[in-house]
Order: sequence, then structure tokens, then C-alpha cells
Amino acid sequence: MEQPPLRDTAVLFGDSITQYSFAPQGWGAGIAHAFQRKVDVVNRGFSGYTTRSARAMLKHIFPEQGEADPHLFVTVFFGANDAAQECDQHVPIEEYEENLDAILSTIKRRAKHVVMIAPPPVDHVRWPTRHNTHVQRYAAVASRAAERHDVPCVNLYKEWFKADWMAMLNDGLHFSDAGNQALLQLLLERLPIQPDDLPFDFPLWRDVLLPDPSIAFRRAFVKSLPYACRHRCEDDCTCCDGDSNSNGNGNGNGNGNSKAAS
Repeated sequence: MEQPPLRDTAVLFGDSITQYSFAPQGWGAGIAHAFQRKVDVVNRGFSGYTTRSARAMLKHIFPEQGEADPHLFVTVFFGANDAAQECDQHVPIEEYEENLDAILSTIKRRAKHVVMIAPPPVDHVRWPTRHNTHVQRYAAVASRAAERHDVPCVNLYKEWFKADWMAMLNDGLHFSDAGNQALLQLLLERLPIQPDDLPFDFPLWRDVLLPDPSIAFRRAFVKSLPYACRHRCEDDCTCCDGDSNSNGNGNGNGNGNSKAAS
């Protein structure tokens, strides 16, 4: 029988604010760091894209998976370009809402958890085709779409307008280090799954200090060898009986509390 993937995946889906999120100090890099050795975080950000283009490419980013495991979580972050006025990127707000409904409906079938991110304020002086009176409306639509689909939403327009939002941007649209860290913290607060909820994959380093380390990897269907059962069993699971390395909670969550060698 084929062994299933050992590590879950997560996808960050959005426009340039997502594409650039893997830069040093970026919010996407922060998510990948928070879930290191637990979840493979994939950046699917596309500069200049709108919900119209995102909807058209859904089948390429989120194909039918058959029996494959769904993504652990997906972030959906569009609207900054849709809200631009009098330019080719503009998407009417009614279509924006329809596109978000279609995007969320599709992704919810491919992911265990979805988080919507609504667009942030913008500096109209530096970006003349963009104005916060429009961004505010698009952010409200994104928030309502998330509510309809029963997914959490980080409404950046609402959150950042409470504070010095200009400090969150480095060019009037994209994020400064402060903006990246602010979104990272908000996102970690809203994600239904937390890094501490997940075990490391593969044994901790002390458990492979054996003359023959391969002994530690012989359990073919244990997701986090030997700490979490891949079968997704209930508490009365017998698959892992006799595993002397298990900590008894089916998790083992070795989050580096022991002083591991690098």
C-alpha cells in the first residue's frame, strides 16, 4: 500500500501582497516559520491579479484531489486590485462578491480550514487610481463573504484604520516590516489550527541516535513518526499500541523543548 504524505500543506492564495510575503520579515515567511517541520507552506501569490483572474485559474491551483488529503489551510487575499478605479484591473463590486463566493466554495472543498483576508487601506496620493472610500466597501464585501461561508476573516482595512496605518505600508500599497508583522499576528490569532496543535514530522533527534537509525522510520503509516497516527484514529486506536516512543497522547508534540542539536 502506498504511504501517504507525511506533512500537511497550506496555500497562501492572493495578489502581489501574497507574492511578496516570502520576503525577509514577510507575513508568509512568518507563517512558514511558525509551522516549520509541521506544514509545507506554499506561496501562490500573483502580482496584479484580481478575483476575476483568480477565479479563472482555480482549477490550476486547486485541482480535484480525488483521495488525496486536502490542504490543512488556505488563505484567500484579493481585493486591493479589484478596488482600483478607472483602470484595467478594476472589478465591479458586484462581480467581486460573486467571484469571492465561487473562490471560497471551491477552496472549501480542497482545504480543511480557510481564512479570508480583506484588503488594507491604501495611500491615494501615491496610487491615484485607488481610494479608501472604495477599498472600505470591498473590504466589507470580503468580510460578508467570509461570514456567509463560515470562515474567519482578517479585515485589514478595519483593523489598520484604528492605528497609524501608513506605517504598515512601504510604498502606499505593499507592506512594510511593521505591516507584515501586524498581519502575521492577526492571521495566527484567526487560524483555527495553531502550530502547537501539530506534532513535528519524523522522530526527534534523540530518537534517531541509534546504531541503525532506520529502525526509527519503519512505521509506514505513522504521520509524525512515532508521535501521531496517520490513520486519524479516535482515542481507542490500537494502531500505535506498543510504541515505546509515544508519549501517550497520540501527539508527542516535540516542539523543541529538548535541546536539540542543529
